[in-house]
Amino acid sequence: MLKFKLFKTDSWKLSLIILAYFSIFSTLDLLRLFSFTQNSNDVAVFDQAVWYFIHGKGFYDSIEGMNHLGVHFSPIFGFLAPIYALFPYPSTLILCQAAAGAVSIIPIFLIAKKIFNDKNTALFFALLFSLNHVLHGVTWDLLNELAYAIPFLLLAYYFFLEEKYVMMWGMLLLAIICKEEIGLTVGFFGLYLSVIGYQKTKKSLVVQGIALFILGMGWSFLCVDFFIPFFRNAPYQYLSSEDRYAVFGAKTLQALLLGIISHPILAIQTAFTLPKTLYCLELLAPLAFISLIAPGPLFMMIPTLSANLLSGAAMMSMTGNRYPAVLIPFIFISAMYGTRKIASRSKTPDKTLRKILRIQFIFTILCTLLFSSTPLSLRISKFPWITSKDQEIRKLISQIPAGALVSAQPDFTGLIPHGCIVKPFYWKGAQYVVMDPFFNQWYQDFKATPKIVYQKGFHLEISRDGLMIFVRH
Repeated sequence: MLKFKLFKTDSWKLSLIILAYFSIFSTLDLLRLFSFTQNSNDVAVFDQAVWYFIHGKGFYDSIEGMNHLGVHFSPIFGFLAPIYALFPYPSTLILCQAAAGAVSIIPIFLIAKKIFNDKNTALFFALLFSLNHVLHGVTWDLLNELAYAIPFLLLAYYFFLEEKYVMMWGMLLLAIICKEEIGLTVGFFGLYLSVIGYQKTKKSLVVQGIALFILGMGWSFLCVDFFIPFFRNAPYQYLSSEDRYAVFGAKTLQALLLGIISHPILAIQTAFTLPKTLYCLELLAPLAFISLIAPGPLFMMIPTLSANLLSGAAMMSMTGNRYPAVLIPFIFISAMYGTRKIASRSKTPDKTLRKILRIQFIFTILCTLLFSSTPLSLRISKFPWITSKDQEIRKLISQIPAGALVSAQPDFTGLIPHGCIVKPFYWKGAQYVVMDPFFNQWYQDFKATPKIVYQKGFHLEISRDGLMIFVRH
């Protein structure tokens, strides 16, 4: 048994780690929203989608102008509806996202306890997980669906270790309804199970793995080729219109896969640019690259990592946002196995384990201080404090009548009252225009200066504390 004596007990200290993560990030996320220091279009998307869902109108949102399932197939938000119905505010969803990150600490602890057979080492990995800057970026990226996949994938792996396969299937089924591409990860999870089953001569595990592969891959293809086009009444936009994979000339998922296979040199050139290579190194750095010592679980990263590296959208191969979310569980699981492998081959395993964990702790802290996109980083100079001006802006925005047609710049969209049709740009049908006279980007992108708004038939209803609200004559 490998032991690292850092904690004498585990329950209250594990609870403290979970509570600390939730408290810190729920506070930071709420400060970010209410200080108007971020583009809140995604907040508006999910807030409206759940609000319309509990009012019987599907997952409609006015930012996208359609049912959100026509953009991303994420019915997982329906599970949040009962909580949201009691507290119908954007802050409810923000707290739920912070809770998803915090709850993920529990299966990390359980998996590490299973691998090391030691509560203290498991607690240390729970601490490392809570300090991981890649995870912080997922929670900090308001709002997103992928944050909810992390605990489900981790729990699925834990139940696999415990040979509780019904529970494993349940977690994987919850994971695939988080977003359309998670089915690909579940498919590779199934392949991983099949290999393990073959090695251990467990035929039932091989069969389950094959079934999961068929289910997961089939689900993602159904989402991209049928479900999303059905709700969108148009092809899947991330292949058809946004051209994230235009280099392969693909407009469908099948064509994309065929393009990658038939043009391997192009795929390699696209995936292994310097920024993308640094991205991969940054993902592995917090755990001192020890994930590479036992790379088996990294196999399940292939679909998401490939999608990120082959995309023409730079944000998909950056930390500090939602896109690495599905990678985090498998990086940690591999690091656990790698740590155990190194320590167990040493003549002094406990001493070696202590050294490895200390190195990982140092690497994790350094990465958070240097690379985090949150205020925990030394690079972030501005903390999102809520000023009296921000409070006054919230009060003024809340006076816009429900059902109004509103044009608002992106940092205001998440707090426009429910029932309003909101667009993050100027549009002809708007009855209200909400703008900050110092927000130059909006003027540049949409030519919506106060003078132009006047010329379009609006009068200035309110001008106070950096907020201008225009109403059409």
